[in-house]
Amino acid sequence: MKTGSSRRWFLALAAGVLGVNAGCDLGALMYFLAPDNTAKAKLYQLPVEDKKKAPRVVILTYMGLETRREFIHADRQMAERLVSHVQQLAESNSEHISFVSLRQVEEFRTATPTGARWTWRRSAGSSRPTG
Repeated sequence: MKTGSSRRWFLALAAGVLGVNAGCDLGALMYFLAPDNTAKAKLYQLPVEDKKKAPRVVILTYMGLETRREFIHADRQMAERLVSHVQQLAESNSEHISFVSLRQVEEFRTATPTGARWTWRRSAGSSRPTG
């Protein structure tokens, strides 16, 4: 009877080792075995110099060269959804945030070479960022 019991333990141990090693490494295994992080996300307010003016936010997304049709405008769609989500969140917290138009951001990106250093300052009398 002892040989049958030890054989079952050996087979269970071998199946467990194969299962662990076949699917993922130990680091990835800890992702599945570790408890979930239950800490809530912290929300920060944007610092404002003048309390009467709403802070201006630029959302800049970038996606490398993509040849699949379903991902061609994914970065723009993500930016639009992020803007709407942040606006809804700000309204629920009674905050006022103004966003730079995504069209202006696209125009700036096409007019400025990728290797150039981008600075997002306002020039005197202009509401557009300078490149």
